[in-house]
Amino acid sequence: QRQPVAVFGAKGCLPPVEAAGSYHLAWAEKTGTFPSSLNKEVNVERLKKQSVVGELKEDFAKAQAVFVTDFKGLSMESLGGLRRKVRSSGGDYKVTKNTLVKLASKGTPIENLDALMVGNNALGITTQDPAALAKVLQDFAKEQEKFVIKGGILGQRVIDPAQIKALAALPSKEVLLSTLLGTMQAVPTSFVRVLAAVPKKLLYALVAIRDAKSETAPANES
Repeated sequence: QRQPVAVFGAKGCLPPVEAAGSYHLAWAEKTGTFPSSLNKEVNVERLKKQSVVGELKEDFAKAQAVFVTDFKGLSMESLGGLRRKVRSSGGDYKVTKNTLVKLASKGTPIENLDALMVGNNALGITTQDPAALAKVLQDFAKEQEKFVIKGGILGQRVIDPAQIKALAALPSKEVLLSTLLGTMQAVPTSFVRVLAAVPKKLLYALVAIRDAKSETAPANES
């Protein structure tokens, strides 16, 4: 059986190229040492792709939501402004080749978005507040007609553009907490700390129950 090609440098032997990752790329760029059987440029490109796939896998494993967008026709300046807004919402915005996204998404819920991975795509990714990221993307889509939100993943669930738009209309976690606490009196500090860690979906449910009770109360009194 053919053994993986190994890269040898002045300080020792690098693990097989097939093992992939940014470590190989950093070593190769530092030492300028590549397998003699492979073209230098081709091998560098391969290592870069492996590094990107590895980073995407880490992102997907931690993500609360991933949204696919089409940025065709937009300037780099516009995309730069969008990236800054996304980061301020606690997310990240990555322009990546579709083939690399498909490789990184294998075995994850993101794999269900493969059908969307055509054209000029970029991913909005967040590990914090999906609603905040959705709002940034939705507001940008209103300003830029060429910008298209194609769909995404929320937790384990595939959602379409209409659902992302609805998600963007939801209040932030901080607003939900403030609204909920405003209906309570003499809330212990310890309870506030616990409530701050409550998953966002539960907070939405609690607020909905409170609103439903408010609407039915007058009818019951009459």
